[in-house]
Amino acid sequence: MKRIPIVPLIGLLLLVPAPVAAEGESPTYNVGDYWRYSFESPAITGTINTTITGTRQLAVGGSTYTVWAGDSTGSGTYDDGTYAGPVTMSGYTYLDAATLRTVKESLAFDAVIAPKAGGNNINLHINSTQTYDPPIELQHYPLAAGNSWSVLSSVREQTENTVDGNPVPGYPVDKTTTLSTTFSVPSRLNKTVTAGTFEVFVIKNATLEFWFSDVVGSTIMVIDTRAGDPTTFELISYRYQGPPEDPGTPNAPGGGFLPASGAVAALAATGLVAIGVRDRRRHDRG
Repeated sequence: MKRIPIVPLIGLLLLVPAPVAAEGESPTYNVGDYWRYSFESPAITGTINTTITGTRQLAVGGSTYTVWAGDSTGSGTYDDGTYAGPVTMSGYTYLDAATLRTVKESLAFDAVIAPKAGGNNINLHINSTQTYDPPIELQHYPLAAGNSWSVLSSVREQTENTVDGNPVPGYPVDKTTTLSTTFSVPSRLNKTVTAGTFEVFVIKNATLEFWFSDVVGSTIMVIDTRAGDPTTFELISYRYQGPPEDPGTPNAPGGGFLPASGAVAALAATGLVAIGVRDRRRHDRG
């Protein structure tokens, strides 16, 4: 089967950029806010949802943060042309309540795939967690066209990858890397997605581009080209209550605030599935 590049789960740059409030100001979260997205990558398609469930205390390095917790669930289909099967995802993203910078995110990915020409199922499990010290700033408030900012953080990446309950060679992984990138806001414009038409801020770096809406309080679309072929996330439905004087209106049932871990992890999982399948095939031939 074709090798699919592994995309590092760093920055939550896709799934959880923090929402945007009126005129680019910092957003106001409420328990029960949710966002739901469809996503399409080179081998995985599906939906992912994130719901704000409350706050908690989280210690990272020498600091303790009060964080907003966004719990995520998702499902979809893996199909690389040779192997196919259902996938499920679950995870979380923690944002510092004081700054809305990303502190930690995690995603568990499970798939049962089989050769499309016939053969035995392969049970894959991937669990990836990223912790940021200091927390990373995906938006610099107030957002305005022409602004830019740099991100520099130490990232602890912990990844499990098993096939039929057995660790894939080289896993588990526990390593620390440095995330260094620059974001800019080139423009503000109108954009239409499944959930509707919104005025948005365009935010991008070298390989990511996403669109934030004041009304939605989050991303309405993300395009990631780090794996070569683009992976796209598009808002389907949401509930963003906003500050007390602007309660907002649910626009559709269901939904999820797409977590950084969610989207990026879906990409990474694509590559990790490829690794798992290759390992299983080598084992079968042996």
